[in-house]
Amino acid sequence: MKDLRFIHDRKIKPHSYIEDKQAVTDFHDKGKKYNNKYKKLGENKSEYHKFSLKDNSNVWKVFKDAFLILSGGLCPVCEQDISNYDDIEHFRPKQHYWWLAYDYKNYAPYCKLCNSTYKRTQFPLLNNAQQVDFKTKLKINNEKPLLFNPLKDNPLELFQIRLFYKATTGKGELHFEPLESLNKNSYQYKKAKTTIDLYNLNNHIKQDTTRYNRLSNRFGDVQQLVDAHKSFKINPYKKNEIEYFKILKNMRINKKLGITEFITKQQYK
Repeated sequence: MKDLRFIHDRKIKPHSYIEDKQAVTDFHDKGKKYNNKYKKLGENKSEYHKFSLKDNSNVWKVFKDAFLILSGGLCPVCEQDISNYDDIEHFRPKQHYWWLAYDYKNYAPYCKLCNSTYKRTQFPLLNNAQQVDFKTKLKINNEKPLLFNPLKDNPLELFQIRLFYKATTGKGELHFEPLESLNKNSYQYKKAKTTIDLYNLNNHIKQDTTRYNRLSNRFGDVQQLVDAHKSFKINPYKKNEIEYFKILKNMRINKKLGITEFITKQQYK
């Protein structure tokens, strides 16, 4: 899980792998021009063009290059590598939330597996009775989505990871779980659980081969960081501290993994 809140929340510090801090400002400047371009010229100038399902427009692809920089080239949900061939995800599906089809703040970079295979047009809510009126667009702020939004949610407040070896495959696996401290009846727990289930993050079936292999291949890196973290916490000598932060820096900058933050916060099993 990657924390991309810094893209829209200026109080959040950009990740260290973003060498060009100007990239965030440039992204918003481009986004504002884009939004204005797709606003109606009628009486209500704050209303976007209604998205037609017959229109196979993919104009939002202009944000792909920027998102590849801002996300470190990884899907914010499963952390699989993404490229210009992957998807721009509409967090609120454009088929239903038509006025957000051309709103760049409703976009995020996802891999095709998470976006096209699993999420598609689904948008589960805690209470369907609070769903926005799709004609008037009223009360959208009353909605409580049951999906992790990498541009608004802090993953450290929702998830933890579990590392283990699976005897049937002989490989190490990384699984996602709702944060242990969350009340199972809470909105946060249900959001975490629904996200894990809907994106099929822990059930590695045939079409998940690439994602499964990617996570398995990263197991050694993550385990190395976990071991270094444990050694540093048990014996906080200078040597252990240097080794721990050396490994951490490598994973943050070179591998750009958001999963490292779960380890620094001791949210792993």
